[in-house]
Amino acid sequence: MDRFVAVAAERNAIAHEVAAFKYPAARPVEDPIREAQVLQDKRVQATQLGLDAEAVVHFYRQLIEANKLIQHVAFHRYAAGEVPPPAPSLEALRRLIDAADEKLLALWPDIAPERGQPGCTKTVAEAVDRSMQEPLGHVALVRAMIDLCRPETGGAR
Repeated sequence: MDRFVAVAAERNAIAHEVAAFKYPAARPVEDPIREAQVLQDKRVQATQLGLDAEAVVHFYRQLIEANKLIQHVAFHRYAAGEVPPPAPSLEALRRLIDAADEKLLALWPDIAPERGQPGCTKTVAEAVDRSMQEPLGHVALVRAMIDLCRPETGGAR
């Protein structure tokens, strides 16, 4: 579980760079079309990998919300006068996100058996605490892990 949580934290950290890209370009944090596309892509990938597609998509909904939380905080800071750092291109950001997602999906079979176990919530909470995130990163990681401990519904769907 520690590795899975660590990779989720890495993916969340990319949200800082996404915000630095979006804010100067006046792009909104919310992008429902892109979010729907990402969730559909995860459904297809999960199915191809023989994973519980509903569980994977549910996790990614939480992860997207965590990423948006980070972006909203960054936008607030920028509006208050903080200067956004230079950001990578959109293509580079998507490559970073895709690489993290590939790791998360590869780790999914390792965490799937734990998800429905009675001690899962404690295991996840301890892994989040061990990740040693700064306060916003910690909150976002908690947000991403909401409902991770739901039992699998059974295979690719």
